[in-house]
Amino acid sequence: MYPLSLAERNIEQQTVSIGEMFSSEKTFATTIAGMTDFSALQYIDEIVSSGFPEFRLLSSENRKAAFESYFENILSHGFIQQGIRLRQPQNVLCWLRAFAAATATDVGYTEILDATDGTKLSVKSTIAYRKVLHYLRLLDELEPWIEGEEFLSALKHTPKHYLADPAIAAYLLDLDEQILTGTKDWPGRVERYDDQYGSILSRLFKALVCLCLRGYSSVNNAKLFYVKTHKGEHEVDFIMKRGSKVIACEGRFSPTAVSSDGRHLRWFADRMGKDCCDMMIITAGSVAYRRPDGIAVVPAILLGA
Repeated sequence: MYPLSLAERNIEQQTVSIGEMFSSEKTFATTIAGMTDFSALQYIDEIVSSGFPEFRLLSSENRKAAFESYFENILSHGFIQQGIRLRQPQNVLCWLRAFAAATATDVGYTEILDATDGTKLSVKSTIAYRKVLHYLRLLDELEPWIEGEEFLSALKHTPKHYLADPAIAAYLLDLDEQILTGTKDWPGRVERYDDQYGSILSRLFKALVCLCLRGYSSVNNAKLFYVKTHKGEHEVDFIMKRGSKVIACEGRFSPTAVSSDGRHLRWFADRMGKDCCDMMIITAGSVAYRRPDGIAVVPAILLGA
């Protein structure tokens, strides 16, 4: 079973629809409205609680035990069913931890392998492991959008790394609500940082957004991608594409969206013209609205299919 999106968790009434954005005859014209009391702390709770229904009702301690059992089953049975008998299953867990640390990045697989703390894993082995983990739907990487390469300069061709559920990444990295919370006034200011990849909480929030957008895209017969120029000058976290129409989205674990947050969206929309039917910054804030520059600002909990 695929993890539940925020809309499927029946926490809040959704006021902004992806389907309406795709169906609008005019660009950046869908009405954006709605308010929520859903807090940053609640988003953290949703990240670690998991979208798997059987895990959601468990306490933090019991959920950790459930994930341990989940991985034991994958390593002892899942791989064997795919014709691979693991001599050292802990090596796969070590690789998965390095993969989880790279959540929402597009770093190369070589860099992920280098981050496994000296584990004696070969490139050939990790390729085989990845195939199994994809088949088991544990890895859920986001493919690059390259259809517009003829007019968007050179684009990245490597996937962005996501696990099926951000709670899996949190478990693998031994992160819980207390570690991720940081400060009482606004989470994330004193939270765990990765010197190479940056804020883990911000990236886990993007993983939660990615999980939701996969579901909302599927309902609307759309596909989900990301866009990044080869040199990294411009990057759009999520691109939903249905037919010739696209919706460009950014994920921001922040209560507000400042003007600079939209520069990559505007860059993309300028190049796509009328094919870009909407652009949106998905936040952890409380109000959904449309900015004067046309960008919709939408709390993740208010967004639905």
